[in-house]
Amino acid sequence: MDSMTPALSFRFQYINGRGHEMGLISKTGQFDGQTLQLDREMLPVDHILKVQRRHDRLILHLNPDRPVGCFASHLAFDVTSGAIDAIHSSLNEIASSRRTAGRRHRLEEAGAGESFRSAECPHCRATIDLTGFDETPQIYCDYCDTVYTANGSGPVDEAAFSLCDQTRMYAQSRGFMELFVPMFTGWKPWRCRRVHACNAAFKRTAYKMLLCNLPTLVGVPTALLQLVRVYRGGEAKSVAFRGLSKANYHAISGKTDKAIAGYRDLAERLGPAAGVHYNAGLVAGNAEFFAEASMAFGSALEDCSNYRPAAELLALSLQRLGDQEALAELHARWHEDPVPAASFGLRLTGDLRKVMTGVA
Repeated sequence: MDSMTPALSFRFQYINGRGHEMGLISKTGQFDGQTLQLDREMLPVDHILKVQRRHDRLILHLNPDRPVGCFASHLAFDVTSGAIDAIHSSLNEIASSRRTAGRRHRLEEAGAGESFRSAECPHCRATIDLTGFDETPQIYCDYCDTVYTANGSGPVDEAAFSLCDQTRMYAQSRGFMELFVPMFTGWKPWRCRRVHACNAAFKRTAYKMLLCNLPTLVGVPTALLQLVRVYRGGEAKSVAFRGLSKANYHAISGKTDKAIAGYRDLAERLGPAAGVHYNAGLVAGNAEFFAEASMAFGSALEDCSNYRPAAELLALSLQRLGDQEALAELHARWHEDPVPAASFGLRLTGDLRKVMTGVA
C-alpha cells in the first residue's frame, strides 16, 4: 500500500482475554500502510509480526520486544464494518515484506547478502523468509499457516488446510455453529456461538448438541445441519486428503495405532506431506512415543524445511529423549532456534485459545 493508495477505514470492537467483545459501540479504525489506528491507539506496522483471521475477528501477533501502549504479545478485535479481507491481507503483506527486507539488509551489512532467500506465498501473498533453510518440495507460510507445494503441483485444495485451533492437528478448519438450548427455565443459559474447528474436533460437539437439544427440539435442526457438515464437508469431501478426517478422529479418540496407520497411508498417496507427518508426530508424542514422534517430525521437515510447528515439537521430542546432540544439530540447521512447544497437548492453552477458538 503506497502513499497514493486510499487508507482502509473500518469499525471495530476490541476482544478481551476471555474472547468476548468489549463495549456496545464500535470504534473507528484505519490503516494507511504505515500505521494501524485503533480509536486513539496508534500501532506502527513494524510492531506487527503477523495477523490471523477467524470469522470477522483479527488477531494481531505483536513483537514482544517493542511494546506499544497497553498492547503486549497479541491483541484481537472484531471488524464490524469495512473490508476485512483487504485489511487482513494488507497488514500481512506489508509486515512480512518489511521483516524480510530488514533481514536482507542485515545480511548485506554482514557481507552475506547472497545467502538471502525468500518466496511469496501464492495463497496470501506474504513474503516468506527462507534464508538458511534447505530447498524442499514444500514451503510453510507462517502468515496463513498453510503448507504449499513449491512447484505448484500440489493438491488444488491445499490452501484450505492448516492447524486446527481446537486440536492443533493439520486439518481443514471451518466455522461451525454451537447451539445448546436449556431443557428447563433457569437450568442453564442459552449458548450460541460460532466455533472455528476441524471435523474431528467438532464431531462430538455436534452429537452432544443433538442429544441435549432433543427434549425441546428447538436446537435439533441446527445440530443436524452441523452433523451433515461434519460428515459431508471440509476435508471429508477432499479427494487428495481422503482419510485425514478419520485419522484425526482416531487421534482424538486415543486410537494411536489406527491414527498413525491412516497418516502413513495418506502420506504415501500424497508424496510430500509435511502436515500429515506432523500429525503422526503429534499423536505419537501425545502417547509418549518420543522416538516415533521425532522420526515423524523429521519426515515433516524433510518435506518442508521451514515448517516451524514440526521443528518446535521435534525439539521437544529430543528433549524428552535426552538426545542433546541431535537437539544441538537441529538448532544449528535452523536459522533461529526453534523454541520447544510446551507440550504435545492437542489444544491451545491460555487466553489466546479463548480469543481464537470461538466467537461469543
